[in-house]
Amino acid sequence: QPSNDLLCGATPITVGAGCNSINGDNTGASQEPNEPMPSCFFGTSNSVWFEFQAPSTGWVRLSTNNTFGTHPDTELALYALNGNNCTQLDSLVPLACAQDDGGGIKPFHSTLNQVAVIPGRTYYVSVSGWNQSEGSFCLSVDSISSPVSIPSNDSLCQATIVNLDAGCQLGAIGSYQNANFEV
Repeated sequence: QPSNDLLCGATPITVGAGCNSINGDNTGASQEPNEPMPSCFFGTSNSVWFEFQAPSTGWVRLSTNNTFGTHPDTELALYALNGNNCTQLDSLVPLACAQDDGGGIKPFHSTLNQVAVIPGRTYYVSVSGWNQSEGSFCLSVDSISSPVSIPSNDSLCQATIVNLDAGCQLGAIGSYQNANFEV
């Protein structure tokens, strides 16, 4: 069982340290009691936990998409913890989730490209394997100083109102480019 199989044993990650070697392995990991099941994970979670302190920029990029490790297919979930009791997993607040969107290097690895965080706050990352796949990997957390342009209606609370009585002949015009996954 990995030392970071439980939330209370989360491995600290330094923001901006990059990936120069393997820093994680979920071989033998399990889902702890009351551990939330992220919406984008497939199968039972066999997660390991990491923690980082949010940078002053207020934006991060998390990724396992690099050349290090043997893991065939990672899944990532980012959480905030209400309070400071790591044994209270029902206090975890899901913020973002990624599965199979790593792109070029390892297409079945995961990347959260631009996530807003509160500077100085501690966040938790769950790394699991699709359908309980196992192996070693490198998780990187990088500060983003200036995120790419995010659509103005990126969250449900900022939804664009469409007037159905206007006789839309061309349909609604918009783009989902650079939109974020909302949990």
